[in-house]
Amino acid sequence: MFTHWFAGALVFLIGGYFLGLNINREFLVAGSFWGFFPDLLSLLYGKVRLDGQCHKHRENFSHTIFFPVLFLAVGFLTKNQQLTLSGCAMLTHPLIDSVGIGWGVMLFWPFSRMVFKPFYKKDRAFYSADEMAEESRQYGMDDWIKRVYLTFNPVGLSRWWGIFEWICLFAFIMLLVLY
Repeated sequence: MFTHWFAGALVFLIGGYFLGLNINREFLVAGSFWGFFPDLLSLLYGKVRLDGQCHKHRENFSHTIFFPVLFLAVGFLTKNQQLTLSGCAMLTHPLIDSVGIGWGVMLFWPFSRMVFKPFYKKDRAFYSADEMAEESRQYGMDDWIKRVYLTFNPVGLSRWWGIFEWICLFAFIMLLVLY
């Protein structure tokens, strides 16, 4: 969650700098909103779960590349810099979710239900939805929020991802203080 806030704000910071836009606190908060927007859509869609099946919120249009690409295309066609930056910020969300500690994303949903999860195994990056569902049944944690955000875990990727999340929150707050 914090990585999405920071990534969206960072896209707006860097993009705004190169486009010569006025960068202020509200502008960076807008970027963080668009970086987190796919999860908000999933919440509205009724897919958000906080149990071992939390990956289910990624099985709809909100976590694909098509939604951000639509924003990018309209932004380019209309020469709307804000819309283009919003699309870029949204695009960070499925990319981060594909490499985090989650269960990957269906990048090309609804055209393909294959789950994109690079770096998971060396031989491939795409998995069937059934394979990921089995993985989540086997390894999913009902207390994942506590384990990732609130507990220091001495081993495994969740420790490093949890630390990274808190660093991103700190960095996001620092951006808001500086601007």
